[in-house]
Amino acid sequence: MEDTKLKKADILFRRKQFENLIKELEPFVMEYRQSADFFYMLGVSNLYLGILGAAEDYLTTASRIDSDSPKSLIALGALFLRKGSTTEAISCYLEAQEMDPQNALVKKSLNFIRKSDMATISQAVDSGKIKEFYPSTGIYIPVQQIVLVAVAVFAITGIIIAAVTMHKKAPKRADLSNYTLTVNEKNNPVETDGGTYRYIMTTTQINDSYTKAIKYFQDFKDNQAQVEINRILNSNASVSIKQKAWEIMNYITEPGFDTIKDVYSYKKVESDPYLYMDCWVVWSGRVSNVEKTETTYNCEFLVGYDDMKNVDGIVPCSIPMPISIDVENPVQILGKLTVKNNKLFLQGKSVYQPIGKK
Repeated sequence: MEDTKLKKADILFRRKQFENLIKELEPFVMEYRQSADFFYMLGVSNLYLGILGAAEDYLTTASRIDSDSPKSLIALGALFLRKGSTTEAISCYLEAQEMDPQNALVKKSLNFIRKSDMATISQAVDSGKIKEFYPSTGIYIPVQQIVLVAVAVFAITGIIIAAVTMHKKAPKRADLSNYTLTVNEKNNPVETDGGTYRYIMTTTQINDSYTKAIKYFQDFKDNQAQVEINRILNSNASVSIKQKAWEIMNYITEPGFDTIKDVYSYKKVESDPYLYMDCWVVWSGRVSNVEKTETTYNCEFLVGYDDMKNVDGIVPCSIPMPISIDVENPVQILGKLTVKNNKLFLQGKSVYQPIGKK
């Protein structure tokens, strides 16, 4: 992921366009799992929107990643103050004060807590005054002349790039010529050991499946390539062909929400899970039976239940990040399909949850 993603988010942050920022960043949690700024902006944005559970998760993660910076602690202090948890708020503020003794917001917040009872804090929450203790998002000042010049430069650059690009060939993927089947492999692709296989294929079928796997890969159709590879790996194809198919898998890349292609439905996958192992999907639904730790988010994913009418299926899901998902709202999960204990399992990578849509 390019740093331009964070730069764009920073502009949204300064403009206080919090919903747009969350929509922009949340699908890329895994890509930015080591970025304190990423989680800080998400946390503060959720804080301003009143989504306190997500805010706490993101700010805690930001503080853990960058334990030398007080800003996440200050934001957490404001969050606990917003919840009326003054003991936790004071703890965060005092720890932040050790790092930055002259911080004006910390002094102001501690002074407010000392002089206020729960009724005063509750009144501040109801009136919106509590936001005086939220971290500043900064100021965005558009400079019109610079923008106009930049637009002109980009326009000219775009024309030049477009002109040059027209004379270039479409990008190609990795060279798989080393994985071309030998004459012997093509003529004798069937394993003759008498073993038991999930798919029994003929000579023609094995050769066709292998050819398709390479073609789909070169056409950037990774899921379709993966299906053909799975078909070969679970078939009576020869050991050497299986080895080559297995090695081709190493060239398949992880997609994002914006790049994934050929997403298979739950119904199709459920009919033959082993054929779709290691394929990537984006499924919509809702989560239940959530278990969270400091490093993982585990749940049962109710696929297709986003409209709360029908459940296509229930799939165990694990996401290797301490994210926050609102169980009352539908969510989209990008993940890789696997099989555990002969059951379909989703290894999540990213999530996208529209705000306030039930």
